[in-house]
Amino acid sequence: VTPGSASCSPSGETSFENLLTWIYNHEPNKAGVIWIDKTYVSSTNDSGATGFILDGGIFTTLSNYSLTLKGGWNGTGTGVDTTSPSEFNVPLTISSWNGDITLSDILFTGVPGPASTALTVQTSKKVTLTRVKVDDNDGAGARVDNTAGASDVIVSNSEFKNNLGGRGLDIESYGTITLSSVIADGNGDEGAYLSNWFAPTAKNITLTSGSLEFNDNGLTGLLVWSKGNVTLKDITANNNGADGVYIDNRNGTGNVTLTGTNIFSENTNGGLVVWSKGAISASNLIANANDTYWGANLHNAEGAAQPVTITGSSQFKFNGR
Repeated sequence: VTPGSASCSPSGETSFENLLTWIYNHEPNKAGVIWIDKTYVSSTNDSGATGFILDGGIFTTLSNYSLTLKGGWNGTGTGVDTTSPSEFNVPLTISSWNGDITLSDILFTGVPGPASTALTVQTSKKVTLTRVKVDDNDGAGARVDNTAGASDVIVSNSEFKNNLGGRGLDIESYGTITLSSVIADGNGDEGAYLSNWFAPTAKNITLTSGSLEFNDNGLTGLLVWSKGNVTLKDITANNNGADGVYIDNRNGTGNVTLTGTNIFSENTNGGLVVWSKGAISASNLIANANDTYWGANLHNAEGAAQPVTITGSSQFKFNGR
């Protein structure tokens, strides 16, 4: 969809609230793309708004199609400035949707209220977040729930930092979950909570590309519940209020694999905790100075006999046990 084409809403709208009203009154029966100018700041352009809701129970036609929100639009054609995201200072909620949801180049910051969630996405289909920042909010950061179906969740080049009232990133899915180049630091609860534990069939969780950091959170840095394989690479999870990384995939027989160099140090509980019924393999674990428990605590004795393998150069020093 090209902005300004015959199928688009009128050009020049500076209020997201007014745009949603126009869409409601002219609801399309096809996939939609909302282009948001890079100069958009909700506290300025929609100063009276307390939140934005795209509810499938209200948008009864559009909700059956894919919806894309593209921030950073430079106002010409389909050009996007990936260095200048559009900014929301109140919660955005997309709920009861039955199509794919894609968000890119959007910043959620300064959202008030310790019980709020800056970004909520609930659909039965696929969810993709690209260059989405959810930083410095009073409540929780981003919550994604597509358990009404079995589609995937992909998050890339995004950050979830300093969300004081909850988790930085919360994903519940019955599909695969893939994160690449994600930072979740300084949140009030877990940095990132990823779960496809209840999927009807085993689906994997994969974090193997780019910078992956989960530091300085109030609870566990990275918490993973899965029925399938869990594969991590080059994870850093330091100085968290519970464990650095906690993984449990005992609801299936999948393996847990950590490659690259993985650092889990100075956490209040333990560095790395794994519970599995499959094989566990890890390389280059640095798990030092965790206050209460072990640097690494790896369990797979509940299922059929499977190996636990640690390779490379590892350190487990100055831990509580």
